[in-house]
Amino acid sequence: MQHRKPLSQRRKPHSFSTTEGLWKEVAQAAAREHVSQSTIISRALLQYFATKVTRSSWDTDEESSWYDAKKFYTYSEDKKGHSIQIRLWVPKNLAGQVGRVVNSGQIPEYKSPQDFYRDSLFHRAHDVAEWLDDGELRTEVGMAILLAEEDAINQTKRDAEALIEATRTNLQEAWDKGEYEWLEEHVNGRIEKASNVPEQFRADYMDLLKGYKKRLREVAKGKIRNIRKRADTAN
Repeated sequence: MQHRKPLSQRRKPHSFSTTEGLWKEVAQAAAREHVSQSTIISRALLQYFATKVTRSSWDTDEESSWYDAKKFYTYSEDKKGHSIQIRLWVPKNLAGQVGRVVNSGQIPEYKSPQDFYRDSLFHRAHDVAEWLDDGELRTEVGMAILLAEEDAINQTKRDAEALIEATRTNLQEAWDKGEYEWLEEHVNGRIEKASNVPEQFRADYMDLLKGYKKRLREVAKGKIRNIRKRADTAN
C-alpha cells in the first residue's frame, strides 16, 4: 500500500478556474469511476498532449460545425460570469511539459499554465459529450466555447487599441522633441509591419502613421526652402 507524503513534503498543487458546469462533469466522472478528480483531469491532459499539441492532429475534421479543434478555449467564466477555483495533482513531468509549451511562446493563446488546463478541459469535455451523446454537457461546452471566442475578440480589440494609443504617444513625443530622423525611420518600419495588425483596426493604425509621414514631408520641404533662401541671399 502506497502512502502519500506528508503535506509539508508535497509539491504545491496546480490550480485554475473553470465553469461550474464543466467541473460538475469532472466530479460526476470521478465518482462514477471511483477515482479522484485529479485523475480525471490528468487523463484529460494526457489525451490533450496525445492529440491537441501534436500539430498534425490539428488538421482533423470535426463533425460539429460550431467546434474547432484548432482553436484555443481559455475562458474561465460561464454565461453568468461565474467560475470556481479547482486544485488538482498532476504528474510532475507532465506539469513541466505544460510549462515548457507555455513559456515557449509558440502558442500565444497560452499566457499561463491555467490557460492550457482550461483549454484541454474544454476539448476533452467536447469529446465526452459526443461519445455519450450528452446534450446537457454539449450545450455547456458550446456556451463556454462561445464565451471564450467572444473574450478573444474583446482581447484583440483591447490589444489593438492599446497599440494605436502607445504608437500615437511615442510619435508625438518624438515630434515634440524634433527627432525627425528617428521618427521617419520608425514610421516607415511600422508601415512595413502593419500587416500584423488585425484587419479591422489596420486602417486606423495606417491613418496614424501616414499622418506623421505627411507631417515629416512638410518638414523636409521647409528645410529645402530654407536652404534655397540662404543660397539666394548669399548670391
